[in-house]
Amino acid sequence: MIGNWSDTSDHTDYNVLENNVFFYGGHHIIELIGKYNVIRNNYFHNEEWMSCSQTGGICGNRNLIVGYDPKQSCWNLIEGNKFSFAGLPPDGNTVAGVSVRTPFNIIRKNVFYYNDGSGLDISTYDSTYDARFNHVYNNTFFHNGFTLLSGVETWKQNGMLVAKHGNSAPATNISIVNNLFYDNKIDAIRFYYTIRDSQDIRNNWEHAGDPFFTDIVSKFDPWNTNLPDFHLKKESPCIDKGTFITFITSPTGSGTQFTVKDAMFFTNGWGIIEPDTIQLKEDFKRVSISEINYATGQITVSSPLSWTQGQGVNLAYNQDAPDIGAFEYYGTSVKIKLTKNKNMFDINKIELSFENTTLNMIVNLFSETNLLIRIFDVRGRIILSLKYHLKKGNNLIRLIDKNKIISQNIYFIKIFTNRDQIFFKLQNI
Repeated sequence: MIGNWSDTSDHTDYNVLENNVFFYGGHHIIELIGKYNVIRNNYFHNEEWMSCSQTGGICGNRNLIVGYDPKQSCWNLIEGNKFSFAGLPPDGNTVAGVSVRTPFNIIRKNVFYYNDGSGLDISTYDSTYDARFNHVYNNTFFHNGFTLLSGVETWKQNGMLVAKHGNSAPATNISIVNNLFYDNKIDAIRFYYTIRDSQDIRNNWEHAGDPFFTDIVSKFDPWNTNLPDFHLKKESPCIDKGTFITFITSPTGSGTQFTVKDAMFFTNGWGIIEPDTIQLKEDFKRVSISEINYATGQITVSSPLSWTQGQGVNLAYNQDAPDIGAFEYYGTSVKIKLTKNKNMFDINKIELSFENTTLNMIVNLFSETNLLIRIFDVRGRIILSLKYHLKKGNNLIRLIDKNKIISQNIYFIKIFTNRDQIFFKLQNI
């Protein structure tokens, strides 16, 4: 439990949970009650593991719930997680992977798969609940809603559920943008006692055909953190097909401050993580957000930009436009392979390749030596400088994560050893 739902004076705020594996919670694995918390890059699974009175005699439950008082629990970031295998619960006929029951949360770049009920459930239950203004974008939903019990209501067997229960107000003004839905049991998104037109729904892949994931066919189980692999193949129809999540409302101009239609897609890091890096439509430059005024939509960025009114704004993206789904496509390899020539004395061979978004370099050396790597942008500015002492033979170097620093399609790399100096260009990667 992060926070205490029974004590409205509790302020369990500004916490970060990242890079963990969470499994086997009784009613849920994590109950989040608080503000400005970050849950990112974790793996959740809660398949059937405990004795119960349900058919089969063994139950699991949901992965995460965000509740309950809308004043006490809101403005949380849920990003980059895998929410999987939420199992048949002991107290119902099915359960969603994640249940969100409060407003103003950001839910992005997660994958929801093999959950007994819907992958994500945004719902209200009585007059105290408020689940408006949640922002759900660039997530992937796969094979959710295939319930273990028969006779389960169809509105529970979908990729995502937006629902109103009892005498509660409906969950409205939810932004659902650039999400990828594939092979969920019934609908991509189901609306239960609330209507689709009361939401901001744009450009989702709603069971529109094969998105060409990297690997959803190899054998996997809940303990496998690597499979299935929902990165997109190069032939995916979801590449460069995302819409820009918001747009500039300020008059055409330049500087470090402008307003957007909806600033609630973004965070400045709330003082506990790095701020969002954003990028304008048809502009290679990337800048980080320094401040956000959610009431006015004003964003302050770290360095000046030039813009036009109506220009799209997004998290940093690759190539021409954002992609649909949880993972931006960067390719799997680059065509760089250098072998020894008469001017190379320490280096025998260099090969570069991508592992998801990480650029890896294998350097094969004739003998132990010092190595200096410098990466430059097109203006000649050094954006990365690395020093190594490497052994003879093959050496693996993980150079860069393109999500974090690549802002253009052309970069230059210089490599120095005690006797060698190599220079080459990376283009259209």
